[in-house]
Amino acid sequence: MIKRILVATDGSRIAEKAAGYGIRLAAQLKCQVLAVCVVEDYKKLSMNEMAEISVQTRNELVETMMQEAREAVARITRQVSNQGIEVTTEVLEGRDAAREIVDIAEREQVDFIIIGSHGRTNITTYPLGSVASKILASDSEIPVFVVKAKGQVLESA
Repeated sequence: MIKRILVATDGSRIAEKAAGYGIRLAAQLKCQVLAVCVVEDYKKLSMNEMAEISVQTRNELVETMMQEAREAVARITRQVSNQGIEVTTEVLEGRDAAREIVDIAEREQVDFIIIGSHGRTNITTYPLGSVASKILASDSEIPVFVVKAKGQVLESA
């Protein structure tokens, strides 16, 4: 019996789509949702992202990213609350979002993880983004439901 689903988000379009699947599934199964967003250390930002925020201090950057993370899980909370489903949230800063998500899933004993195939980078030339890939490659036995971007097609060789 499925009692608890972890919905991972980074606020991206694909993460929002994945959250929608998780919410509908939780409503059908009448189970709890744990909405999680991990803000990765600023050193992992791309050069383009660094150029956009170069005038901000690290503390300002982290606070901005944490606020965006809180807003992302709040959107899930609002959607879940409309369905009458119990929801808890967790927003944290970490060096490796995938590892943090798996650790939370194991600690909270969720039945499975739902995540978008790609996050904020939205580079769909690869079948999976780095966080989704790392979660799937982890040694965790928790099943993972990956929601892909619309029109994402894998090319065969």
